Amino acid sequence: TRTMKLVFEPSKTMSLSLYVDASYADNKDRKSTSGIALYLGTNLVHWSSKKQTLITTSTAEAELIALFTGMKTLIGMIVILEELGLTIDSKII
Repeated sequence: TRTMKLVFEPSKTMSLSLYVDASYADNKDRKSTSGIALYLGTNLVHWSSKKQTLITTSTAEAELIALFTGMKTLIGMIVILEELGLTIDSKII
């Protein structure tokens, strides 16, 4: 609608922050759910919540799958930013 909008605030740093979480076997089919949030500076630029395709045997395994999915998203964002000629202030550790 006309009254709804996304606002991106200026940020002093060009850093990417990735947050991931998983909910272990929370569905009747025993599949876990992954959640991802990716920030550029202080602005949320990507988010996702999706049922995992594998049935995991532990919370740690579900969290690792969520982390792997988040890292793929993070690397993809870095590639896009580099193609646009932008550099990231912080390095991946």
